[in-house]
Amino acid sequence: MLTIPLIIAGLLVGVMLGLTGGGGSLLSVPALIYLAGLSVKDAVANSLAIVTITSFVALLLMAKRKNIDWRVGLIFSTISILGAYLGAKLAVLVPDLLILMLFYSVMLMSGFSMIEKAMSKTQIMKAPRVSVLKLASLGVGLGAFTGLVGAGGGFLVVPVLIIYAGLGVKIAIGTSLLVVSFKSLAAFIGYSSHAVIDYSLISYLTALAALGAMAGVLIGSRISESKLQLLFGLTIFISAMLLAAYEVTVWLNEIYSVSAYVSTSILLLFYALIALALRERISKA
Repeated sequence: MLTIPLIIAGLLVGVMLGLTGGGGSLLSVPALIYLAGLSVKDAVANSLAIVTITSFVALLLMAKRKNIDWRVGLIFSTISILGAYLGAKLAVLVPDLLILMLFYSVMLMSGFSMIEKAMSKTQIMKAPRVSVLKLASLGVGLGAFTGLVGAGGGFLVVPVLIIYAGLGVKIAIGTSLLVVSFKSLAAFIGYSSHAVIDYSLISYLTALAALGAMAGVLIGSRISESKLQLLFGLTIFISAMLLAAYEVTVWLNEIYSVSAYVSTSILLLFYALIALALRERISKA
C-alpha cells in the first residue's frame, strides 16, 4: 500500500538518479525497509529493480543531450555485471545487520565526499584516461559491492569515471546511469532467487521514480554543481547517521540487553568524535 512518505521517497529516488547519476538506492532501500515493511534482503532486491528501470529512463534523457561516453560506459558495465551477479549470490551468506552497516558506512563516506567536494576551494583537474584493464578491475569491484548491499553504486561510479577515466562531470553522470542500469539488473537477477519480489510495489514506485528522474535531469541542467552536491551530501550523510544509530541501538538492546539510554549515549559520543574529525577535514578543504 502506497503512503504519502513512500510516494515522496519514490519521487526522490528518481530525482537523485537524474541529478547525480546515482544514489537512488541510498533512498529506496531504507524506504522499502522502514516505510514498506520489507525485510533487508527483500528491500535490496526490490530496490534493484526500481533503480534498474529508473536509471534506464534517466539514461535515455541523458542520451538526447549527448552526455554519455558509450565506450567507457560499455567497458565498465560489461565487466561489472559479473561482480554484481556474484555479489548478489554471496549476499545470502551475509547477516542482515552486516549488510545494513556496510550500506550505511558507504552512505556516510559518499555523503561526506560530496560535502567535502562541494566546499572545496580547489579545482579538481581531470586525470588522463587509464587502461582498459584498470577500468575493468574497478568495474568488477564496484559490481560486487552493488550485488552485496543492493546499491547501484552511481555515487561511487561518478567519482571513478571523473578521476580514473578523465570524464567531465556531466558526461560522468550520464555514463554512470548506463553502468548503474546494467549492474543493478545483474544484481537483481542474482538476488531474485532468494528474495520476495513485490511487482505491484515495484511498478508504483518505478513510475514515481521515473517522473522524479525526468525532473532531476531538467533541474540538473539549471542548478550549480556545488549546491547540488552539498544538498544531497548532507541528506545522505544525516540519513545514514540516523538509520545506523537506530539499527545499532536495537541490536544492542536485543543481543546484550543494553538500555536505549546507554546505547544512545555511546552513539552520540561516537558521532561527536566523527564530527570533530570531519570538521578538521572540511576546514582544510
